[in-house]
Amino acid sequence: MSYFKRFSVNKLIMTRKRFKAVKLDISHHDCFGSQLTERFPEVSMKIVSDIHLLKKSGTLIGYQVVVEIIAPNARELESFFKALRTHPTVKEVEVWGNVGSRSFAFLKVKTPSSSYEEVLKKGAMHFGNVKMEKGFDVHSIITTDFSNLKSLLNGLEEIGEVKVTKIGTINSNFKKELLTEKQVDALRKAISFEYYSWPRKVTLEFLAIKSDLSRRAYQEHLRRAESKLFPMFLKDYLLTKNNS
Repeated sequence: MSYFKRFSVNKLIMTRKRFKAVKLDISHHDCFGSQLTERFPEVSMKIVSDIHLLKKSGTLIGYQVVVEIIAPNARELESFFKALRTHPTVKEVEVWGNVGSRSFAFLKVKTPSSSYEEVLKKGAMHFGNVKMEKGFDVHSIITTDFSNLKSLLNGLEEIGEVKVTKIGTINSNFKKELLTEKQVDALRKAISFEYYSWPRKVTLEFLAIKSDLSRRAYQEHLRRAESKLFPMFLKDYLLTKNNS
């Protein structure tokens, strides 16, 4: 069961002092993103969609995702795509559009391990986009306490090299009033039905029906709540800590 299933939104906000906001750099051994951005250090990728888990095939984890790829020039972008298409974990690449040295692409991947899955399995929540740059998967997460963080780091170290680059806590000046009632309701529904679990238990369409809203309206309320709530954990209260 998702950790957030056990909390109402009010309790999630009231217990904020127990939460840690953490930024992790993971050099993931099986990840095309880590390997290719190490090979092409001037190219970066960012996940811009939900990660959709596919049916597992033996020990392999299958998923599909949309990424934004930014390169220093069009030639470097073309070379990156050639390497991406031949990476052993990438099974399908569909380019959705190029603008100069920037592109969006749909990917189907099969891999022995997933840093994204490992984060969610440990009861943590992502906020912001997962990025891949200079040989690392970069995750910004919220977790409940240091013991939970320690368990997460132990799990991640089994699939790659991990560096904690930022860590902090939530300040008591954080105010619930940052969210409108509609945004609180949207977030409450998402937590209640384990939308933030891995793999996701429900879709946005399901949550919209439960909220008696259109998918577009519900998604807007939820995304606005996320965009207000999650960056607060890092923006004002994170302390920088090098873990070298």
